[in-house]
Amino acid sequence: MLLYVLEETHAVRIDVPAVLSECGGEDESGEWRIDRGGVLARIERAAAAVPGFAVKRRAILANFQFAKMAMVEDLKRNGDTIASSAIVAAVAGHPSSRQRLAQAVTDLEPAELDERRASDDYLVLDADSTQHRAIVLVGKGQSGVVQGPPGTGKSQTIANVMAQSVAEGRRVLFVAEKRAALEAVIKRLSQENVGLGHLVLDLHGASVSRKDVMARLAEALDQIRHAVPADDAEAVHRDFEARRRQLNEHARRVNAPRQPAGLSVNRMMGTLLRLPETARSALRLRGDTLAALTAERADEVKRSILEGAAQSDPAARHRPIALEQRQHRERPPRIGGARPSDIPFPAPGNVAAKRCASEKRAF
Repeated sequence: MLLYVLEETHAVRIDVPAVLSECGGEDESGEWRIDRGGVLARIERAAAAVPGFAVKRRAILANFQFAKMAMVEDLKRNGDTIASSAIVAAVAGHPSSRQRLAQAVTDLEPAELDERRASDDYLVLDADSTQHRAIVLVGKGQSGVVQGPPGTGKSQTIANVMAQSVAEGRRVLFVAEKRAALEAVIKRLSQENVGLGHLVLDLHGASVSRKDVMARLAEALDQIRHAVPADDAEAVHRDFEARRRQLNEHARRVNAPRQPAGLSVNRMMGTLLRLPETARSALRLRGDTLAALTAERADEVKRSILEGAAQSDPAARHRPIALEQRQHRERPPRIGGARPSDIPFPAPGNVAAKRCASEKRAF
């Protein structure tokens, strides 16, 4: 674990085989011996630049017969199983195990979440797309780390992962360094609108007796035995999927580029909202007129506006068009029943407004 922290946190990589080769060898009896002092000295020299790092040689005597002895015995009985776990080896810093786990990554695009059947999800709490993605990947057997500052939904995501896993018939062991982390998840699963607190068997603390465990198991089995099936879940799922399709179709339409502007409705609305008040107009092009406004025709409209402005003010050929609308002496060409003079001219230097004037569309 020390070597892993030094490499991952402080970029100090220690060549373990080389260290063992230099500090180890066969003694007179033919047994392989390791010079522990030499190993510690090599580590100390390699990590000399790490702030606060030091190797202190000392011995600690203590009585280790305490409540956690059962855990120690459990580790002894299952040592081979633990040692054969690729995840344990990767956490311990074993290079090939870490590489093997990295190669087994299963990715999932957020858009794919909207294609899942509603009956495949058992989210008991709200989840955004990133949280939902993590929950689904866990269900696919993917290992990972969920990171984030306080208040970003990590405990909520864990509660959803546990609910989803239990619904899919898996067992979940939730381990935390602090009691507060356990309580945060248990509290969410025990909420009245969730009602899954009976599925949690809290074994934290030395005061938990076998009698308490048996009582909690009996209570959980009793609640499961008398659980009432959800009313018409299939109808709820169908309604949910229909509404989801409507929302996705709406998002697709407002974000799809439209011709001749080549902009989406969202982009066009944003462009229009950035225009100054004096550059706005009540003119709207609709129906056949709008359909006939191709990219080429839009360029013609731009040129007509520039030419009309130049006729009114010859100096406009060499400077940006003035903002105010002008009355032309000659009848300019019409644009589907509207004259270019009906379209506001962009403010001086306002290239975005000039472009928007030729891309006006009905919403």
